[in-house]
Amino acid sequence: MIVSCEIVKKHVEWLLDNGEKVKITDYNAESVVNDESIVLIMVRKDKDDNVIVFDEYGTKLYVLENSDSFYIEYIQKHPRFGLVVASEKIDNKWKDGQYCYMKNAGFIRQTNSR
Repeated sequence: MIVSCEIVKKHVEWLLDNGEKVKITDYNAESVVNDESIVLIMVRKDKDDNVIVFDEYGTKLYVLENSDSFYIEYIQKHPRFGLVVASEKIDNKWKDGQYCYMKNAGFIRQTNSR
């Protein structure tokens, strides 16, 4: 189980309940959120923003990238939906939408855009 998670000099580190420390140094993280077993890292690279999902041991599970229909605006730990990536493009306008990450399913839409 993940006890704590933080950005250290643009890299991400987290501590497991067994005392093991996991470090991800391949990415320059802008923000990070986690729950007990998943870490989301947001990496900004101009228009090629990514959210990379890791399990508690540092195994990369999923990469979400910007596309013509989806723009990554922010990540958060939502009280109702868990780990969330938000923002989307509807009718050529950017509107907030929330997608939570679920193991073995990727990102699932959780709210309606307004």
